[in-house]
Amino acid sequence: EDTLLDIARRNDLGFVELRAANPDVDPWLPGEGTAITLPKWNILPDAAQEGIVINLSEMRMYIFEDGKDIRTFPIGIGREGFDTPVGETIVSWKRPNPTWTPTPSMREANPNLPKVVEAGPENPLGTHAVYLGW
Repeated sequence: EDTLLDIARRNDLGFVELRAANPDVDPWLPGEGTAITLPKWNILPDAAQEGIVINLSEMRMYIFEDGKDIRTFPIGIGREGFDTPVGETIVSWKRPNPTWTPTPSMREANPNLPKVVEAGPENPLGTHAVYLGW
């Protein structure tokens, strides 16, 4: 049976936004035949509509191309204490199918974490990593 996380990944949605659209559904055991609302409409951020715009509160990335084409993707952001910086920067590089290496402090806090998580559905970075020039 699919969880809301599985459904979110399959539909290019973030888990947080899918959970917010379905507050009365158990995210880990939604139940067979349960109607799930897929939030497919987004309000464009109040920002210059060029290049890449990150809406932190929405956990969504917008890519504006040619003044007419808009693509949008769910993203992960820094957790409390490891906040995502706010401001303008550049994309320094992109990596499809990234591996994830937990930091030593992460592994100290959770010794069950592997040294490296290979690309795939268990990788918290997802299918693409975008590295910024902070």
